[in-house]
Amino acid sequence: MLLIHGLADTEAPAEQSRIMAERLRKAGVAVETLFIPDVDHGFIGKTPEVTRAASLDALQKTFDFMDKLAGKTK
Repeated sequence: MLLIHGLADTEAPAEQSRIMAERLRKAGVAVETLFIPDVDHGFIGKTPEVTRAASLDALQKTFDFMDKLAGKTK
């Protein structure tokens, strides 16, 4: 499971993702998280540069996660 959360999210607190990750781990599920500072629920930041950087971070983390599931990386 991959959880990605913006730390400036006002719709869903980041703590929800932290709690979910913890509970999944306790249930034996492999979990990866990415908490991105200064962006909201849709990874929108106060500037286009912050938004772009957050989107690229989330996208790269997703690609890396999918590659790992496909056995392309360790």
